[in-house]
Amino acid sequence: MDNKIDKADKRASAGIASVAAMANIPYVTNHTFSLGVGVGNYRDANALATGAQYQITESAIIRVSASWNTEDRGVVGGGVSYGW
Repeated sequence: MDNKIDKADKRASAGIASVAAMANIPYVTNHTFSLGVGVGNYRDANALATGAQYQITESAIIRVSASWNTEDRGVVGGGVSYGW
């Protein structure tokens, strides 16, 4: 039972590291297209993320990102933003 708990804890830590990496991708403003890389760590887990941002119009942006962590798991995310 302890082994299952330890494995779940490692996967959870790796997932948190992945989200931290994705959240820390810097993007360049005032450009149509931007690429970035972020890193994350939580407890003994590490992750590397990359992302892209595309300004569709003056008021709309789309963003996608993906990360890979030390538990050999991937995380993906994306979003759209519109301002007025």
